[in-house]
Amino acid sequence: METSQTSVAEIGTISIDDGQLGQLAYHIRWSAALAAGGHLTSAAQHALLAAALLDVIGGAALRAASSVLDLPEVASTPSREEAAAQRNAAVELGYQFVSHFTSDGRHDLADLYSEATRRIATAE
Repeated sequence: METSQTSVAEIGTISIDDGQLGQLAYHIRWSAALAAGGHLTSAAQHALLAAALLDVIGGAALRAASSVLDLPEVASTPSREEAAAQRNAAVELGYQFVSHFTSDGRHDLADLYSEATRRIATAE
């Protein structure tokens, strides 16, 4: 399995293997496609899962690097109840991927999804 390395200024190095990168791209594409089709709740599940995967993969180096980027602001914030429902749906989706990759023998990806799902479940 190949690993792509991206240097993030002087903050650190992020290593992303092809499997991780493929899963990240999968959720970003689905989030965009669902949002474009007006399915915002489903899009949010994939966006949350993608963000959690990115956090697991990139960790502190990515968080530090992203703080210097000029990222767009969120246009609206869901209510506390909506945010909790979106997190719960993302957790359910994450567990589906944990089960899928465990049964497929891809324990590396199952572990990645397990940690991402745990982070979503414990987020406030």
